Amino acid sequence: MSENSVTEIEVTETEVVVGDFFTAETYSPYGVIKAVNAVLKALEIEKVLPGPMGYTYCKKGYIATVPGSNAKLVTRAAAIEWTEKYLGKLAAKQTMQAEIVEEVTEAPEADLHEVL
Repeated sequence: MSENSVTEIEVTETEVVVGDFFTAETYSPYGVIKAVNAVLKALEIEKVLPGPMGYTYCKKGYIATVPGSNAKLVTRAAAIEWTEKYLGKLAAKQTMQAEIVEEVTEAPEADLHEVL
């Protein structure tokens, strides 16, 4: 995805341009998570990632880092790429949970009593 791509979370139907939240050329892992939390807030998603998780994600290779930075420097492009992947997974999870709730809500009462 490009740095100016639009990420849409179907659950909230709010659009944001992820690249607008990343204005510097490089970030610390903590800074990446801080920007991701700003994106989540803009999307009206009540989820806050703890800042120190950025370091864990970088050490494990989930977020690509600048070679030779000891996993402590992330480029703008890498930050945007990871954020868009994260938002995609989050949207899929929320959509799946909404579908499960909808299926349970629509289940006939007779079937529910048989299970109980």
